[in-house]
Amino acid sequence: MALAACGVASVDPGTLRNLLPWLSPKSDPEIVAAGQAFFDVFCPLRLECGECLASALPDRTHLLIRNGFHSDFLIK
Repeated sequence: MALAACGVASVDPGTLRNLLPWLSPKSDPEIVAAGQAFFDVFCPLRLECGECLASALPDRTHLLIRNGFHSDFLIK
């Protein structure tokens, strides 16, 4: 039985603004700080998770979208 080709798609937002576009320089500084803290933890873990998942697949295909926007997370 042959397995169908499969792969993993990950999005690296690159910047806080790409991940959380509703934050702006006028946003509450505490909310921006919380968003930055989330970004600092989320991004490395998200990329590591994508690599780990891709390495478990037979063909190890991993598409990485760099500097992706919030909508790219929904598309993939």
